[in-house]
Amino acid sequence: MFSTFMYAFEAVVPLVLIIFLGYFFKRIGLFTEEFLSKGYAFVFRFALPCLLFCNVYTIEAFSDIDFRTVLYALLMITALFFIGSAIALICLPDKRQRGVVVQCFFRSNCAILGVSLTEALGGAPALQCVSVLAAFSIPLFNVLAVVSLTAFCGDENGKKGFRAINWKKIVHKVVTNPLIIGVVLGGVCLGIRHFIPVNEAGEKVFLFSRDLSVLYRVIENVSKIASPFMLLILGGQFTFTAVKTLRKQIIIGTLGRILLAPCLALGVGYLLSRLGWITLGAPEYASFIALFASPVAVSSAIMAREMGNDDALAGQLVVWTSVGSVFTIFLFAMGFRMLGLL
Repeated sequence: MFSTFMYAFEAVVPLVLIIFLGYFFKRIGLFTEEFLSKGYAFVFRFALPCLLFCNVYTIEAFSDIDFRTVLYALLMITALFFIGSAIALICLPDKRQRGVVVQCFFRSNCAILGVSLTEALGGAPALQCVSVLAAFSIPLFNVLAVVSLTAFCGDENGKKGFRAINWKKIVHKVVTNPLIIGVVLGGVCLGIRHFIPVNEAGEKVFLFSRDLSVLYRVIENVSKIASPFMLLILGGQFTFTAVKTLRKQIIIGTLGRILLAPCLALGVGYLLSRLGWITLGAPEYASFIALFASPVAVSSAIMAREMGNDDALAGQLVVWTSVGSVFTIFLFAMGFRMLGLL
């Protein structure tokens, strides 16, 4: 029991302390709003894509990717979207708040907190797994986020539902997303490597990481910055405000994000794995904890503001799901470790 506790403690607490440092630096004035804004842009547009590129590039071959696991993750994200929509329609009369809460159910902060968490829980194999999942889940997150924030609230012309959704804009956002670009470039290099011939010693005659080592080391070194720096930025962006008027909405969104989503995804995944329908090992379970148990994405608040939804609620959901997920992630890590799944 003690070793299990220490495993969860050593995986979760260092991440929490770095986040707390970011919040502390903001409180004492070391981190300004401009610095946090520029820092987030750097992480999102450059450091994280480099990290995802390296994680995908280090996969041996496409045959190592289990697409049944990927399909299961996408189906669970979609299921959470519909569950969140039903709950929002029943429990929330304010249309500007419905899409924000729905987004909280299905959209996790896997790209920022999840990457660091996956590495802590499962090491390099789990990092490769979560990078592959990110390649497919991030586009789905973007599509469902636009749908949820538009369908309930409508656009500036009063249109609602699918008529109000600009699908061309969604496609543009997906294909220009830096994280997607990083994953795709890693996949392209992986695909090219497959067709490169080998020499008499059985080695590839050309490898990007070996023959262009200077460029690869630059990308690799920048990728190492991503995890700690993005956790500092995440902590610096926390803003605690009075939540009395939003208490019900925060409780619904937070419980949906940090309890319902991971319990449903991990529970069903475990059952399907026992039945032999999908194959889940330690890397997959670590990736699923990161994908489904991590807090709602920071960018969800930005999107809510841009699309005329309740951005104050969205901002508070980022804060409270981040705080609450510290405890739930710790419990999931302990539980799965005790079951021998991590």
